Amino acid sequence: MKGVPIGTRRSLFVRGALVVATLFCAGNLLWQIDWVRQYSEMAWIAVSGHRWVLHGNSTAHQMTSPSTGDKRIVVVYTPPGYNDPAQAATHYPVLYLLHGSPDPNGDSWVRFGRAPEIVDRMIVTDNFPPIIVVCPNANGIGTFGDSEYIDAPAYSRRRRSATRIESFIDKDLVAWTDKNFRTIDDPRARILGGASSGGYGAVNIGLKHPDIYSMMISLSGYYRADPTGWARPVWGRHPSNSDLLENSPVDYLANGNPQWRQDFIYVGDGTSDRTYYRNSDKQMVAALTRQGIPYAFQLVPGRHSWDLWRTLLVNALGDLRPRLIDVSKPAG
Repeated sequence: MKGVPIGTRRSLFVRGALVVATLFCAGNLLWQIDWVRQYSEMAWIAVSGHRWVLHGNSTAHQMTSPSTGDKRIVVVYTPPGYNDPAQAATHYPVLYLLHGSPDPNGDSWVRFGRAPEIVDRMIVTDNFPPIIVVCPNANGIGTFGDSEYIDAPAYSRRRRSATRIESFIDKDLVAWTDKNFRTIDDPRARILGGASSGGYGAVNIGLKHPDIYSMMISLSGYYRADPTGWARPVWGRHPSNSDLLENSPVDYLANGNPQWRQDFIYVGDGTSDRTYYRNSDKQMVAALTRQGIPYAFQLVPGRHSWDLWRTLLVNALGDLRPRLIDVSKPAG
């Protein structure tokens, strides 16, 4: 800062640092307030007698991931009748749900999103086709465990084993689920969904692997690789343009792929969500339209929170109902 006295520079630096620290603390406080509110709501539901009692089962499992070289917790919901001997030959579609960040335990779709309860309600009260729900811990090496759901480039800072998160999701997790549960082993029977960075991951992984997934759900997602902020340790300080382009759906959709026209993508967001996310939605919807890829786009009242994403998950599954009914029909 040419011409500025050293004391003034120091003062400006301190003020800037205080502003950054204040914004960081305010952001953390907002997350903490929302977590407290969500936990309080769950506690009230439990003591008030309004808690939904699952007709299916939700259980935590530990799986080994060859791609990340570690063990990961995965919560799996199985629908009513899954353990009935009379249904022993029945196989089910699978909904994979990716959490956002921060999520210290990687289980927010179960705790705050209440995904097992939502699906169970729909099956029991709305004649929704029975499905299995899989919620993995997909934390990575970014700040607060951010992973961006990519295979982190080799030059990432703070290298450690749990960096190949895309491979964990599209290879290890699907193979483990198909091996241990009665799934329909068909891309048309797999949904990959998520919220916030999980929404980005769901669309990016889903489009890159049309041989594995044919349905995607993105709730308050974004569609261009963002190597800043919490994601910086994931991408490294100088990510290559090719790495970024290969992980930016809104850009690589222009390359075209005939398989994508068999897909269905649900894009959902809140009317009070940040401009960044709503602008991302518009860009993605325009790209999907240009490529002739089937999609649904919905804005509902709400902000970047679990209250919004629970509502959108119900709506997204409602849009996917015809496809799930079709793929669940017995062969022949």
